Amino acid sequence: MIGEDFTFTATFDNTSADPNDEGYGPFIDLVFPVTGADGANVGIDDGIDFLGATHLGTAVTAVQNTFGAADTGGCSGGLGPVTHPYAVAPTTGEALLVCGVPGDKLVTLQLPFGSFVPSQPAVTVEIRAHLSNLADVGTALNFRARGGYQYGATPTSDWCCNPFDATILSHPGPNSTTWPPSSVTPRLFTITKAYNGPEDETATGPNFVRQYMVAVDIADGQTLTNLDVSDILPDNMQFVAFVTSTPASTETGTPSTSMPGGTLTRRFASVTGGPGDADATLTFSFYIPRLNFGGGDVINPTTGTPATSVNEAQATANWTPIDSRDAASPVTGICGTPCHTLADRSIATQKSVAIVTDVLPTDYSSGDILEYTLEFQVSDFFAFDNVTLTDVLSDGQHLELTSAPTLAVNGNGYAFAAAPIDGANYDEIRHWTGGPAIPTVNGTTELVFHVSDELVTRGYLGRLIGGCINPATGSSSPDCAPFTYDDDATTGTITFRTEIQQDFTDDYPSGDQSVDHGDVLRNRLTVTGDVLNREDSLFPATGSTASDGSTADATIAFGELSKSIYAINGLPCEPCTVQVNDGVRPGDTVTFHLRYTQPASNFEETVITDYLPLPVFRATEVTVFDANTVCGIPGAGRACLGADDSFHLLSTPVPPIPTLSTNAVANTLAFTYEDYDNNSDIASLIDLLFTVTVRNDPFADGLFLTNQAHVAEGTTNANPTTQDAMVQLRINEPILYTTKAAVSTDNLNGIFTPSISAPISFNAPGTGGVSWSGGIISSNYLDTHPIDSNLGFVDAGDLVRFAIVVQNQGHSGGFDIRINDTLQPGYVIPGGLGLNLQVYRGDGAALAYTDLGGGIFGSGIQITDDPVAGACQAHDATNGRNVIVITYDLQLDDSITLDQGIINTATLFHYAGTPGGPDFTAQDLTDTAIVQPVTTPVKSIVSTSEVHTSEAGTGTTGDPRLAAIGEIVRFRIVESIPEGTVINFRLHDVLPAGLVFLNDSTARMVFVSNDSIAPVEVVTSTTLGPDPALHTVGNESSLSSITPGFTLPDTAVSEIDSTSTANYAADNSDTYASGNDIFFKFGTVNNRDRDSDNEYVIVEFNALVANISSNQTGIDLDNSVAPRYGSSPTDGASSPVVRARVVEPTITYTKAIVSLPSPLDAGGVVQYRLSFANGTGTNDSDA
Repeated sequence: MIGEDFTFTATFDNTSADPNDEGYGPFIDLVFPVTGADGANVGIDDGIDFLGATHLGTAVTAVQNTFGAADTGGCSGGLGPVTHPYAVAPTTGEALLVCGVPGDKLVTLQLPFGSFVPSQPAVTVEIRAHLSNLADVGTALNFRARGGYQYGATPTSDWCCNPFDATILSHPGPNSTTWPPSSVTPRLFTITKAYNGPEDETATGPNFVRQYMVAVDIADGQTLTNLDVSDILPDNMQFVAFVTSTPASTETGTPSTSMPGGTLTRRFASVTGGPGDADATLTFSFYIPRLNFGGGDVINPTTGTPATSVNEAQATANWTPIDSRDAASPVTGICGTPCHTLADRSIATQKSVAIVTDVLPTDYSSGDILEYTLEFQVSDFFAFDNVTLTDVLSDGQHLELTSAPTLAVNGNGYAFAAAPIDGANYDEIRHWTGGPAIPTVNGTTELVFHVSDELVTRGYLGRLIGGCINPATGSSSPDCAPFTYDDDATTGTITFRTEIQQDFTDDYPSGDQSVDHGDVLRNRLTVTGDVLNREDSLFPATGSTASDGSTADATIAFGELSKSIYAINGLPCEPCTVQVNDGVRPGDTVTFHLRYTQPASNFEETVITDYLPLPVFRATEVTVFDANTVCGIPGAGRACLGADDSFHLLSTPVPPIPTLSTNAVANTLAFTYEDYDNNSDIASLIDLLFTVTVRNDPFADGLFLTNQAHVAEGTTNANPTTQDAMVQLRINEPILYTTKAAVSTDNLNGIFTPSISAPISFNAPGTGGVSWSGGIISSNYLDTHPIDSNLGFVDAGDLVRFAIVVQNQGHSGGFDIRINDTLQPGYVIPGGLGLNLQVYRGDGAALAYTDLGGGIFGSGIQITDDPVAGACQAHDATNGRNVIVITYDLQLDDSITLDQGIINTATLFHYAGTPGGPDFTAQDLTDTAIVQPVTTPVKSIVSTSEVHTSEAGTGTTGDPRLAAIGEIVRFRIVESIPEGTVINFRLHDVLPAGLVFLNDSTARMVFVSNDSIAPVEVVTSTTLGPDPALHTVGNESSLSSITPGFTLPDTAVSEIDSTSTANYAADNSDTYASGNDIFFKFGTVNNRDRDSDNEYVIVEFNALVANISSNQTGIDLDNSVAPRYGSSPTDGASSPVVRARVVEPTITYTKAIVSLPSPLDAGGVVQYRLSFANGTGTNDSDA
């Protein structure tokens, strides 16, 4: 109901017909209609929200995601996106998209099972939810659901690799509105009716007054006013009296007390829903009369054939919804149809059973004495003779002979208390072998109680006459009306006792004769009597009989199954709560404990099956079962009896030895106990221990997996009894991640991106010992200061130290860690300490390693393991033992070229959960570090030629330089030059349409360096010659003050690129139209300046703002430059855009008459004024 919590279930099952189709990482997706009917993110939601989920009383992990805005994130049709927390796509590993109603919620339940096989019992999850108190009453809300396996058909996240194994889904479509629905309809209140009487039946007549209670359960917090609760009595039910109501109510309608039928209505002024399921109740009394409202007999007086009375109830009220979006309105509710059906009988009987002597074990078991109570009632309007009660006892129980059956009767004109029934007045008919058997031999005992005969024996007529009938004269209209006959109800009670036997005599379908756990002992009762003519004082028989029946069963007690963890790695710890929460890791041994009680040690074949989660455990590991031995703690792969096992000690008879079987496909162990019957019904305990090893197969870390045990105990004559028990344990696995970084250099100008933050500082390349200072490199440090930097602003000959960081974020140590790297062109191994390869843990402890062949740049290295904890230990936030830092030094080669970003990739290609275990890297883990020796060129505007245009603009896209048509713009290019040799170095300037390069010998350049070599010409060109103007002293700190003075020769400036220096003359083209690009060619440049600062080439040139139609006011002329080198026709990294903006005069012209001649005639002079004005906008220039 609205505003209340409720519970529903979702069931997960592997329904594959192939027993080998196991799935890994099972989950359930549920879409909750949070927004409801009025919500959808408009105002306040009024739907259903998630509260929690459990399985067998244990909380289930739930991930909640709310669907985002409509038509975003890849969703359409008004649906919004969420990213699935577990499901991934093949080949990419990307989280799958789920689309749903914006504001609704996707709840993903991670089932506590590592694997799920087809033979495994279905899992039912109990889910708690809350229905908004604003929900629209009567408007159904749909849940949507599907199931899936996170890891697919294998236990690892191997979406990456062919054959691709990604998430398996029962309904793979991303549109959640197409998943199977289940609806919930919000209700404001419910109406129920409770019958206060025996077995939904009654004997008719005013001496058998019964009661109904009508209950209204109102949604918590909701208030109904003028609540009218009505009970609609059928036309064969006589209202007697209103009994009570809670809370107090007032009468608005009361049926007649003399005519059947009618409607009882009580008004409750105001009732607010609260705890419980009965916020308003009314109780009234009634009976079933002889005649219905139309005057017809309710029950045929000649046959006594039963009738029925169908009773209904309803309620109406006024209700103002809490949700202001919903209008106030009258509300109506009805009890279910039919609300209650009552059997109206001329003679009725009921039966019950209770234990009067309970021998051990407690509850129903062999040797117990049971007492059955048979009650019967005769209608006020009927008389019977030859009344008998026939009770059939099923096989497995016999009449207890030391206590005679008893009969008590409250008759018409007489009454007597319970007294033994004369042996002649009841029959014990034994249809069981040894009885001696009376056909049909089926194991039953038939007890026939001749009530009428017993009445005669006790000195009364054998008739049972209803209380409204005069036994002396008979009665034609026996209504017990005032001043007519009424001797109260005619009733009787028989009691007798039985004893539960050790064995069945004849009826044991299972083939086991013993009365065993879970067997059902049935009892069937029938009352019959000859209907008499009540109108005749002689009460002759009408020739009809009437009857009724009843049943009572007893189920023999059966055992209880429990499961726990007994020991880990051979150390007892039951229930091992701390150890389970800490988790177990590959190679650990886990001893499981199974206990199954035997209340009387009488049972059919019992099989205890343990479902071990794949791939963490393998059932087939258990090959030895010491089936009759208490062994303490069994070793891995063994099973034995626990210390409390008392079943194997039984001696009457000696029990059979149980057997063990395993199923590799279902991954189960089954302990099978054959049929056993203990002669003394001694309670015993089956106590089993078995030990398995946590396997080292790759698996997800930190999951709580469920180990489920299932017992099926056969029964003799009923379905097998089954129970489940479970225990959870956390599996710890290694999860390794790696990053690669440049961490230090001997070039003071080197820039690390991102920077390597204090307190950790890596030592300069070329130094030995621990590679860093400043403390422990821990997970906490890496979370806030990732070591994942690239390096720029370095040059040929510089030393660079690289670090490969391996971090274990899993809860178990990583073993057999293998790593290699690449030695890219552009690096050489330096002299001195050479590669200087060092391997340390994050806490500074040195780690040994093995060369796998060719060193780290060949087949790689393997880190030497701690035999227990592994090389990369289990995750710890602060101690650094789960971090490995591998460093080595390289030197930039003299052959590095302009714009060469050297990408160096480290690969972690193997690690395991145990020494020698399987590889966890379904896909190798890689990361790169990039060293960028030089930077991209910088381009700017030096000046423009005309003073009437503003010089304020910086030339950026946000602040362009203004230039008029015909104005000359002087551009400046600054490009750093790597130390070493750059073959065929060019700068490609990309001029836009609207700018024309001026080939008027105003293009100038200069090489900038500050080496102490004399002469200064330490940066040389193979094509530009030795002109002193080609060189100047400086570095990055003085660039802004340097103006180039060397005039570029004609062959060094062209519209055509040259892929070889030999082609400069042949490729020289100088037509230069609007938008033609320019190539500045410097030949092969050798930079011998080996120092820590940078060397540069500066170029300045002029370009004309062309007088063409496209150059209109406000047009932006964007310009950039990029380097080229060698034979490549491809640009390197371009400079940021430089922007000039075209400005022009905006002339407006007006003409006006100043004066006219008078008179206005030929020859007169007319004076005009012509006016010209220029615009004042940002993009307007002087005219």
